[in-house]
Amino acid sequence: MRRLVATALLEPCALFREGLARILAGTSFRVAASASSIETLQFSAPENRPALIIIGEDGAGTLRTQVAHLRNEFPSAHIAVLADDLDLENFKAVFRAGANAYLLKALTADALVKSLDLLMMGGVVIPDAVLSALCGAEPEFSQPQPIELTGPSETTRKLEAARPLSGRETDILQCIVRGDSNKHIARRYDIAEATVKVHVKAILRKIGVRNRTQAAIWALSCSASEIRLEAK
Repeated sequence: MRRLVATALLEPCALFREGLARILAGTSFRVAASASSIETLQFSAPENRPALIIIGEDGAGTLRTQVAHLRNEFPSAHIAVLADDLDLENFKAVFRAGANAYLLKALTADALVKSLDLLMMGGVVIPDAVLSALCGAEPEFSQPQPIELTGPSETTRKLEAARPLSGRETDILQCIVRGDSNKHIARRYDIAEATVKVHVKAILRKIGVRNRTQAAIWALSCSASEIRLEAK
């Protein structure tokens, strides 16, 4: 029997919010709370605090602020953003604020559930459209952006001192960007899952970030030439 995932829905449109609840009915995602805004979000009991929060755009440009608030309020929850359309600056902002997934509202119900399943397995879920847009982005998007971890000066120093990645680490970093799990990466390269974990830890250490989400953002902020390879 699949473990139920307590889920909170934050979406200003009542009709769309009800539609989300119906899509999730019968899946492993149990809607524990549903609200139009953070201010009206309530839980009937402490144990109903969400493991997953799905938040839709409100049209007021406050998505980054709301994600940051939710990350602070629910530090262990997975946060999935449902965006009206693709906006690279919005995408970068919500990930830096603590989001784990960026999904477009145009996706199908089946794709939504599969994306959420992947998210709960520890993946970083990013639409293909984001990757395509970043590959064809203007030069200013290709420069690495410091990720605020423990202060701007320390973050900048870590990124500047980052050791080059090996060829295998570069491959695995690209898998992380796609949201692949350690198991999927191990199968892809025919290596042990424990070996993948070692590589992932090395990647995080070398580029100066703390988790897979931040590693994905770092990689997406870099051009291919800036993800340096170790000399053979």
